Order: sequence, then C-alpha cells, then structure tokens
Amino acid sequence: MIIAVIVGVIIIITTVHNNKPEPSVPPPAEEIVTEVQTPNRPPEKFYFYENLARYCYDDFKFSNDGNFITYTEENYKGIAGIDVSNHNGEIDWQTVAESGVEFAMISVGYRGYTEGGLNEDENFHKNVAGALEAGLDVGVYLFSQATSVTEAVEEAQFVLERIEDYNITYPVVFDWETVTAENARTNSVNRLTTTNCAIAFCDEIKKAGYTPMVYFNKTSSMLNFDLERLAGYDFWLASYSYLPGFDYHFHMWQYSCTGKVPGIKGEVDLNIMFLPAG
Repeated sequence: MIIAVIVGVIIIITTVHNNKPEPSVPPPAEEIVTEVQTPNRPPEKFYFYENLARYCYDDFKFSNDGNFITYTEENYKGIAGIDVSNHNGEIDWQTVAESGVEFAMISVGYRGYTEGGLNEDENFHKNVAGALEAGLDVGVYLFSQATSVTEAVEEAQFVLERIEDYNITYPVVFDWETVTAENARTNSVNRLTTTNCAIAFCDEIKKAGYTPMVYFNKTSSMLNFDLERLAGYDFWLASYSYLPGFDYHFHMWQYSCTGKVPGIKGEVDLNIMFLPAG
C-alpha cells in the first residue's frame, strides 16, 4: 500500500510538471490498426499513411460566430459554404448569400446503386444558376457508385457536359460512398478499385481545367481509399463536430448536416473551405 501511494504521488507530480503531450506519430502505412465489418461487405482494414501530409490547422483558431464555424490564422482563412441537392427543395439564393454564405457545392446528380444508371439532379441547373446570380462561388459533386475505371470516366464526362456553360470556380468532387443495401452493385467493390475510380474521375476533371476533389468521412477515408495514391488531389472531409479530428491534410470540411441557413427550408450541410491567407 505504501509503495502504491508513493507511485501515485510521483505520477501526479510528473503529470503537473510535464503536461505537454507527446507528439502523435502514426505507424507506417502497412501497419493494420483494426478490422471493420460493414454490412454486406467482407471485413476491411484501417491503414495509417506514413507519407501523407499531416493535419496542419490550428485547433485554437476555430470559432463559431453563431451561424458558421470560422477560421483565421497566418497561413489559412476559412470560407463559409453549404452543399445542396434537390433534397433541399426550392432555395432563395439571394437570401442565402446575404446570410454570410460565400460558396455552394451543388449536386450534379448520382449513379443508382442497384441498376447503375446516371441521373441528373432535378434542381442542378436551377441551383447553379441561382447561386451564381447571387454572387456565390460554385463547385459541384457527383454521388458515385462506380464499379470500374470505365464507369468513373463516364461519370466525369457526365459532370463535364453539364457544367461547361457555367462558371465553376470551386472543386468538382468525386463522392463515392458505401451503400449497405443487400442489392447494392458496389458490395463487392474493394479499396483498390474505388481508389482507381477516384483517380480516373479526378484525372478527367483536371484535364478539363477544373480542380478535382475527393469526398470522404473518417471511416471511408480508410476503408474505401488509399489516400497516399490520391495525395495529388484536394480532399473534402465530412466530420460532424466542433473540430475536424482528422490526422491528415484536407482542403474542405463538412462539419454539420443539420445547419440552418436563411433562404433554405429545413436543414442543410455546412462547410468551410481553407484557402491560403493573404
């Protein structure tokens, strides 16, 4: 008992005088952290990336102005934005712009997860035209269910055909997400294939003169993609919290799916884009 007490005291003293946390150093990429079982898919593994750029934002520089998360520091500034699709209904874009929103990521459409057809978002043209007319910067995304490089290229061409008449200055995004339905055609798609699809899509977008981007949340960033192979493209992280909590660098952060913005009925996704300061 005496030894235990002494040890306890030493630990407390050490904690008080050495309260600076040790730097977090990830294990090499080939080290497996854990296996995850996703419904209707075989067990998959989380990997860490040794050669991927690390998280570089200062957590103490994030704040909330009551409407949006903001970020300002010497190297980066945060730009407030939203992402929308036909599910958000009719949008009063001028009111949205007056609320402080500076950019909008707009759904071009989606690939069906059972039959695999490509479908245009019902409100795509209306939303892009309205956002641009209100003075917002606009980017776009496509919900992908590509099962091959051929399909990913087809998706990129589908997007490019629809945005060619608009001034798209923000990223064009590959949004591949796991669908857990038993009849999803992507249930057998593995991490290698999904990564190849992302590269194929982004290469087509880049060749056309736009900025390609890949969307993921923390889980899908490990299960669905090899991020080291995608390091040449911008990343859009979905993480619903007051801080990102992600180990690697990203360019856009979707921090809420329950936001409220004047001009939009119901809830809307909120984002912040990190641009170089100055």
